[in-house]
Amino acid sequence: MVVLDTQIGKSNPVQQVKRILDKGYLKYDNVAVALDPEFHVRQGRETPGRPIGTLRAEQSTRFSRCWTIMSGSTSFRAKRF
Repeated sequence: MVVLDTQIGKSNPVQQVKRILDKGYLKYDNVAVALDPEFHVRQGRETPGRPIGTLRAEQSTRFSRCWTIMSGSTSFRAKRF
């Protein structure tokens, strides 16, 4: 199993997973995705990880909806995140 631990940084979960999908990594059965908000850069800040980043429920919900759509419209098998 390979887990792609995506750091959110100045991005958001949907953009990060679209980037991973565009690179073709998710076509492999042994690849999974982990969202890691630790170094998410909060609005108005420049330093990642200060304070420790978080994901809001709305970001997780948007990601989950996008994940469902992407997994239904692409060639990769349904995966957990």
